[in-house]
Amino acid sequence: MNIKFPQYRKLSNGKSLYEICSENSFNEIQIIGNKRIMFQLNAETYFEKIKISDMIAAHDPYQKITLEEFINEKRKM
Repeated sequence: MNIKFPQYRKLSNGKSLYEICSENSFNEIQIIGNKRIMFQLNAETYFEKIKISDMIAAHDPYQKITLEEFINEKRKM
């Protein structure tokens, strides 16, 4: 399967948004109250790689979002 990156996802509760950069890395915006915190994760463990795989497949609790939705949250930082 040929996946184009970046891909964008969020948790169904809206508390985290993800920019999936590759099959092994993503940027996350965590929303805590009025604050937004962004960090990058490079998958090294099996569980981190499975998490990214689930995010790409948009398995529950991950939902597809647009680039615009991700950028809108990033601007609030």
